[in-house]
Amino acid sequence: MVLVTFALAEEGRVFQKRLTNRQKHDGIVCGSVAGIEVGICCLGIRASERAHFEDVICKFEPNWVLSSGFAGSTRSLVMSGDFVLSENFSDTELVTQIKGTRLVDAAGKFLSVSEVVGPESKLRLNRLGDTVAVDMESAIVAEICRSATIPIVTARMISDALPERIPKIFLGEWTIRPADWIEAAKFSGRMLRLTGKLAVRLEGLLRYLHGKFAFRNVPRLP
Repeated sequence: MVLVTFALAEEGRVFQKRLTNRQKHDGIVCGSVAGIEVGICCLGIRASERAHFEDVICKFEPNWVLSSGFAGSTRSLVMSGDFVLSENFSDTELVTQIKGTRLVDAAGKFLSVSEVVGPESKLRLNRLGDTVAVDMESAIVAEICRSATIPIVTARMISDALPERIPKIFLGEWTIRPADWIEAAKFSGRMLRLTGKLAVRLEGLLRYLHGKFAFRNVPRLP
């Protein structure tokens, strides 16, 4: 089984619909895509359901983990809708193989943050030149997989480009300004489209990696 993780169920909504023979088992949704046995595990924001994920790892013993969802860009050329590979939260050999394909639009280091960051913070990171994206769960998933000696690939879709910010409404800051509601409506429409695009990119990555490696021999995270 390949275990695919998202922070929230909504991020994997379309991907889950693409699974055949879907059923819920021990807190995860199981099924198959392109003949590949898949389980979907939701972690919660900031991996608040870490204990659940660790329990799933123990129960199902997946062959490998595909950590996904959405991230914010810290590079000017990495735009909303780009599918980005994390070099520091994926196994080294798998990174090398994937970077030689067109399965991802960019690759680089992900930075783990404790809260959603806006354009100002992303611009500071851009000037440091050491990251391609920020998110709140990938580091924790990679840490758990490393401890369990399970191979991992982390690949996320960019939700907000470098100069963009997540609308206040999605951060729990409810306002009544018309501009805020318009911004939120546009962002909602974007995310609806991107969840479908993410599902397609994930399936392509699964097809490529399935059976390509003897995962027991893949070098682990350092």
